[in-house]
Amino acid sequence: MKVICSNEDLGREKILVQSNQWSNYSTKIKVWYSGKVGFMSWLKFLKQQQNEIFYINGVYSVKFNLLPLLISNQKIWAPRGMLDEGSLSQKKLKKKVFINCLKLLRVHKNCVFHATSMEEEKSIKKVFGNESTIKVISNVSKILELQNISPKEMNSLKLVTIALISPMKNILQVVRSLKQIPENIEYNIYGPIKDEHYWAICLQEMQNLASNIKIYYHGDIRPNEVSEKLKEAHAYIQPSKSENFGHSLFEALSLGRPIITSHTTPWKNLQENHAGLNIDPENTQELSNSISFFAKMSHEKLSYWSNMAHQYATKKNDVSKLKQQYLELFEMN
Repeated sequence: MKVICSNEDLGREKILVQSNQWSNYSTKIKVWYSGKVGFMSWLKFLKQQQNEIFYINGVYSVKFNLLPLLISNQKIWAPRGMLDEGSLSQKKLKKKVFINCLKLLRVHKNCVFHATSMEEEKSIKKVFGNESTIKVISNVSKILELQNISPKEMNSLKLVTIALISPMKNILQVVRSLKQIPENIEYNIYGPIKDEHYWAICLQEMQNLASNIKIYYHGDIRPNEVSEKLKEAHAYIQPSKSENFGHSLFEALSLGRPIITSHTTPWKNLQENHAGLNIDPENTQELSNSISFFAKMSHEKLSYWSNMAHQYATKKNDVSKLKQQYLELFEMN
């Protein structure tokens, strides 16, 4: 298998990989970390791969989405939630123009779409038409080992979010909802800042919080640090406007941390399964109530919800079934 991606990580200026050459990631995987390269050179490089099956992640990159879609003879296109209503509500004009260009170029023809949920399938059809060929298969994510909840006092809560700092993740709404909460809350935020202006507004709102609310921003972390940061929290919060999967949400559930998230993610019926709460992310009072709900819990009750969150994640992640579905997806080309 070959992987082609950027040589840059969001929020990190230093490039730590060999660029514009094939690197052996493992005995079966080669990676091309693409740095700055001329248009014609990039086009030539893609044409050298055009008889391979292209699995294309995302929508709005000319370099990594549009050109591969134009060049590939066999293509599977995974929009990754970028066609969902919540995503399309951000930078509306720019996205509308880009999608119209994709339609004019007919890049979606002779293409198999990969949707990770029934909701995403509907979003794809709404944009590219009901005749689109779509295969619905959930993402594969590693089940983390269940971790015991750290000691918790009544009327207190340790919350965590691990995500890109952008309007899509709705961290600003979390900050605003904390203004109405009488309990003691510690809220830790991890992740690179994608939208500096949005983060500046978040910081401004934080200045108006009462002394019972403590918020700490720690910057970006490496993937191998995620489980440790989740383990330190009592619950995970991320009321995203849209998620086609939400890996951090799943990792939190699998480790045994109840989650607070919106209805526009694959993680539904959370309260019925004692795994978390689904809320309206635009309803600040509802968001506040959900945080207080967990803050008021005893350690023993939260431990029960922790076990149920892990069970919920385990049921949702049938690896053998997913493996067969992915094999069938690639056989469609």
